[in-house]
Amino acid sequence: MADETKPQKVTIDLDEIWEPAGMGVLRGSAFAGLGTNAARDPNLTDFELPGLLKLSYSRSTPDIEEIKVEFGRWVLANASSR
Repeated sequence: MADETKPQKVTIDLDEIWEPAGMGVLRGSAFAGLGTNAARDPNLTDFELPGLLKLSYSRSTPDIEEIKVEFGRWVLANASSR
């Protein structure tokens, strides 16, 4: 006798799925907005890490405007790749 598969009913609650998914989309959008705004803010020029970890540069200090352009690109690229 062949092994017969019985049909099964599957119920998917889209509201249960949307809540965490929607939260992730909104959070990603907020992070992208925050990062982009920080990159474009002319008053934001401090790129030192807070706390005890301090890095020093053996070469000249990077140009803050160049850093901010690259940071803005990085933020948007990471936001769109999720």
